[in-house]
Parts: sequence; C-alpha cells; structure tokens
Amino acid sequence: PETKAKIVFKKTIPFSGSSELPGKTTRIIIHFDKGTLFFNDMRKFGWLKIVQSSALHNELMRKLGPEPFSQDFSSDYLKQIIQKTSRPIKLILLDQEKIAGIGNIYANEALFKAKINPARPAKSLTINETQRLRQAILLVLKQGIKYGGSSAADEAYIKPDGSSGQYQQHFLAYQKQGQKCQNCGA
Repeated sequence: PETKAKIVFKKTIPFSGSSELPGKTTRIIIHFDKGTLFFNDMRKFGWLKIVQSSALHNELMRKLGPEPFSQDFSSDYLKQIIQKTSRPIKLILLDQEKIAGIGNIYANEALFKAKINPARPAKSLTINETQRLRQAILLVLKQGIKYGGSSAADEAYIKPDGSSGQYQQHFLAYQKQGQKCQNCGA
C-alpha cells in the first residue's frame, strides 16, 4: 500500500534521483505507531526476514561468526579459521560465517594496514601476521565508527539523517589506485 509518510533530505539520496523517501530505491516500508521505517537498498544486496524473537539467536545468529569487538574474536580464533584454508585471506574476512560485520572496504583497509596481500592464501599467514591483522581489523572498524561510516566515491552509503560518512577521508588503500602507496611509496 502507498504510504502517506514522506521524508525529505537536504541532499539527493544516492541512486534515487530524489531527496524524498519513499523513492525508487525504497524496497520495504514498515509502519510503526511512532513512525515509519524505510528500507532503502540501491544495490539490492540487503534482505529482511521476519522471525520470532526466540528464533533470532537460534536460527540466524548461530550462522554468523563472532563480531570483531567480542571476546570470541581472539588471535587464537583468527588463527584457527585461517589455518584451515588456502582461500585468499580477503575472502575469509568477508565470510560472515567466519567473522561477522567486515565488508569490502574495511577488509581492504585492514589488510593494507597489516601489510598483507589480499590474494595471499589464508593459511600462509604467520602468527605475527595474524595478530597484526586482528589489531588492524579492530582499528579500521573503530575508525569507521568514529567517522560515521564510509561514503566512498559512489556515495552509496548515507546515514539515517541523510548525511555522508567521513571515513573515506581516511582511506589508506580503498580507491587509491594510481596513487603512491602509503606503506612503501611505490
């Protein structure tokens, strides 16, 4: 059904051609007693599943790996999951069943900060490199939170208030093609 609720931002919503919600990237509208939730997904990556609250931990959460800020995400845990596979380390970082919450930008930044080639076989990492990688993951995620997320060149990400994240101003590797390496200067 059509919604009477409208939200107007100061800027155009990325990929929508408009500053109003609902827009062409609005996929789901949920009405609450105290407002309306617009689920916007310009790339159609997201999904919504309605479950009983009791099933949330049983059905969905158990499929996710530990969240990086949890105690379960230790150097030992990271070592354990990477020593089992020759898959590229970046693919392991993106696998939500191994570690929950690391996306493409943050995987790239963490690997760069840890000085690890993203294509390198995961099980080839040393204990020292694994510890460096864990620390780099925590650091880039903390910076991402501090700066409100990353609205990269495509500006696909905006915060709920319509403003852009600022982490892209601190990228070390992501979208730095053709520029000098900040690690080695090449």
